[in-house]
Amino acid sequence: MLNWLKNLFYGPDKDSLVEASANAVLVFMRSVKGQIDQRDFMIPNHHTLIYCYAYGALSVETNKHKLDETAQIASLLLLIANLSDLSPEDISGLLNKCIQTLQEQEGQDYLRDGAEHYTRWLEADPGVVSLLGKRLEAREQETVKANRAAIYP
Repeated sequence: MLNWLKNLFYGPDKDSLVEASANAVLVFMRSVKGQIDQRDFMIPNHHTLIYCYAYGALSVETNKHKLDETAQIASLLLLIANLSDLSPEDISGLLNKCIQTLQEQEGQDYLRDGAEHYTRWLEADPGVVSLLGKRLEAREQETVKANRAAIYP
């Protein structure tokens, strides 16, 4: 009965399209993850921005399937669960932080880059997998420089 209602409101393929979108981007994000300094996953802002970037890549896939924003967020949830070793509580917290960050300009910038880089990757540009790592490294250097300037004027 539950499946019948689900199919009535969402269509029989919505769950499979959400999962297919997450799985398609998972391959790309695993390649990207291999090029990112693992320390970036321990810096909360960087960790959030990595998944804002992934959300941009997901937007390419979910738009192909004409999925709504709720389905795109569901895809991100699946992607985080498959790409990380986080507990369900931590995944929920990270997802909420991503949604908040996507309301800010920096989150939008990472979303846009994720969509662009994923599209280029689909078009056989393997060099794009290193771009997020380079951007996070530059961001960290800017933060260190600003902190030093604040401490040692």
